[in-house]
Amino acid sequence: MNELIKITEYNGQQAVSARELHTFLESNAKFYDWIVKHIEEYDLVENQDYVILTSTEVKIKRGRPKKDYALSINCAKEISMVQKSDKGKIARQYFIDRDNELRAIKQKALTSQKDVALIAQEAVKQAIGSEIIQLKSEVENLTAIRDQLKIENKELTSETFRLKNYIEKLRNAFDKSEKANQEIARLFSGHTEPAPMRVCTGKCFMVDYSEKSVAVFGDTQDIEDKFEKLGGKHNEFLKYNGQKQEGWIFPLSKKEDVEKLIA
Repeated sequence: MNELIKITEYNGQQAVSARELHTFLESNAKFYDWIVKHIEEYDLVENQDYVILTSTEVKIKRGRPKKDYALSINCAKEISMVQKSDKGKIARQYFIDRDNELRAIKQKALTSQKDVALIAQEAVKQAIGSEIIQLKSEVENLTAIRDQLKIENKELTSETFRLKNYIEKLRNAFDKSEKANQEIARLFSGHTEPAPMRVCTGKCFMVDYSEKSVAVFGDTQDIEDKFEKLGGKHNEFLKYNGQKQEGWIFPLSKKEDVEKLIA
């Protein structure tokens, strides 16, 4: 796809220069008035929807440094959509297509990782299966020898001891198979530790709910009015540890305020 507007990476996220978007959209408004208007009208959140770039981060060819903003892809799509112009439609579709391309690449990588996990798991199963078959065969041979031969008590005891050792090996092989499957599942399942939490006198706690939000669960009845003043939203369908649980959701920008409130 042709690059209509340059998409770069800023702080690990895809971003677009607000100045370049403003130029592409051919807006008649001055850049500063244009960007401030969109930030205020659409409640764009700093460090979430956009980041103000310092003078050292703005590349210029000549003249004094100019202030710029790094916009998230979602923010750039929203600004393009509200332009109500052909250029705005083109820019919005461009960002949608680029976002879809990135999603496809990530999905392909995830699929490849799962394929590797399945191949590794099957290889372990086959290797351990062969070992189990061999051990079973040896156990059967030893059992047949013990039943068929009339040997002295000392020799019989020795054979019995060997039989017990092989049975123990067989049990270990089964245990090894189970542990190997658990290790493979752990390595390839993308498991992460639970989000950190902050306990409020044993009644409620806060977790990092997503990249853009935090959530509070537990008994919040005494401070719900304060949560509303912070811009929190009560939601009965949140999830925690894979289970549906009601709680309060806040923008990530309110994390420190929430921490202070429940501390």
